[in-house]
Amino acid sequence: MEKLEPSVVFGNEREWDVVGVSPGSLSAEAVVKRGTLGSTFVVGGVRTSVEIVPGPVVDVTGAGDALAAGYFVGGPKMAMVAAARCISQTGAQPDLHLTSALDAGSSGMLTDVTSVARRNP
Repeated sequence: MEKLEPSVVFGNEREWDVVGVSPGSLSAEAVVKRGTLGSTFVVGGVRTSVEIVPGPVVDVTGAGDALAAGYFVGGPKMAMVAAARCISQTGAQPDLHLTSALDAGSSGMLTDVTSVARRNP
């Protein structure tokens, strides 16, 4: 994997096991997707586990892609918000712009990422 020189590697726990690499052993950032247990982000050798954003689960199609997009836009918290927003309805593309959802959000965690979403539409 190091030969590819990725900047970030995403995978669920089973995928990390198959590859046979510990997320913390990479020079790249690593994201371990753990479903209902949230995700673990390894950046600069520091592991941070982030819980899921509570809400309805309607359709998990696209959740991993939304998590990755959110991570690239605003880091771990935005990743979790984007994934939660994605799975709250049928289909992978939310019908509202993410910042609209954040403005209407009830979780204090959403407040932290609202400014990031506004700077990076």
